[in-house]
Amino acid sequence: METSNPKYKIMSVEEKQQASLDTLRHVRDFCDAHGIRYYLAYGTLLGAVRHKGFIPWDDDVDLWMPRPDYERLLSQYSNESGQFVLASCFNDKKYFLPYAKIENTHTARLNPDESLDAGGIGIDLFPLDGLPEDLEFAEKTFDKQNRKFLKVINRLYTYSMMKANSVVNTMKLLTGKCGMKTGFVNRIARGIAKKMYAENYDDCTMAACVTGLHSGRFLPFKMEWFRSIKMDFEGELFNCPCGYHEILSKIYGDYMVIPPESDRQSTHTEKFVWRYE
Repeated sequence: METSNPKYKIMSVEEKQQASLDTLRHVRDFCDAHGIRYYLAYGTLLGAVRHKGFIPWDDDVDLWMPRPDYERLLSQYSNESGQFVLASCFNDKKYFLPYAKIENTHTARLNPDESLDAGGIGIDLFPLDGLPEDLEFAEKTFDKQNRKFLKVINRLYTYSMMKANSVVNTMKLLTGKCGMKTGFVNRIARGIAKKMYAENYDDCTMAACVTGLHSGRFLPFKMEWFRSIKMDFEGELFNCPCGYHEILSKIYGDYMVIPPESDRQSTHTEKFVWRYE
């Protein structure tokens, strides 16, 4: 399907997977060159274990990084080719997520009004934080941040993407755009993105991703599960946690069961295009 603009066309699932894989290779090589720890995460880890690559109906890539390594990447990342760019709430006033991405600049997001967004297909970089021994306190802190994210950031972003087809929707649209452009949403994201606990990551026995708030679930993992092993993903080797079975079971339950065909749909509904300059 092509748009009326000759400079770009809607990407297929296979094309989005290829662009994501190109970005994943780049991030792997950068991390390996700089001694930065990373692991395939969430659906990407599930894909590696169950399909040895992408889940066929999905196209995004998620990575976990221990907090010290994540912060090193934010401060040290560079790409001379210009094909990839680091996007985070700390370097972009319009960015509203509390975790960073590395985006493929050969692609762009297609907005509902058919304008192109600066953000291309990106790999989500989720920091892993060491947890205090008091897991009840850790969970309460997580829940507080999760409510703030869902009630403020997600709502204003949703408003900013609405169509002005009624008085109410027009007011919501203006409210959302104002929150995004003035940096109000970005300031909240920066607050959530900072290290939540005072613990030293490598001294902890438990870790969790507490800035990837979309699921609303507090999922503590044993630190011993994050010894790195190599696994096949689309014919190449990438770092994965050795405790992938325990981790995937905790997230997905019986993760090796293929869902019925009616449920084989990506949860990501955004449209992307190739960017031709």
